[in-house]
Amino acid sequence: MFYTKERNLLSDGYFTILREIDNCIIVRSKNTGHCWLLQKMPAEVIGWARIKIGHKHTIKTAHFHDHAKARNVECAIKMIKDHDDYVLHPEKYKTGTFN
Repeated sequence: MFYTKERNLLSDGYFTILREIDNCIIVRSKNTGHCWLLQKMPAEVIGWARIKIGHKHTIKTAHFHDHAKARNVECAIKMIKDHDDYVLHPEKYKTGTFN
């Protein structure tokens, strides 16, 4: 289960929470429309990475693909926001200007 603090981090207006089931939360980025599955894993399964991150480009896509692993929800949110920035501003990444 996700703690209230973790759910609040995902409810700050950047995401729409689509579904929450046990140890999974599915959110949609309001900036790109991409969907993200955050799955909380037992520490003994993954070790340092407690959050498994799945990704799909549209809500209609059938399956999430594995995108990354994160230490916690805060790190997962940063990864997602960085990915959104990459999608929305690809020119920054082609020129090597990472701001």
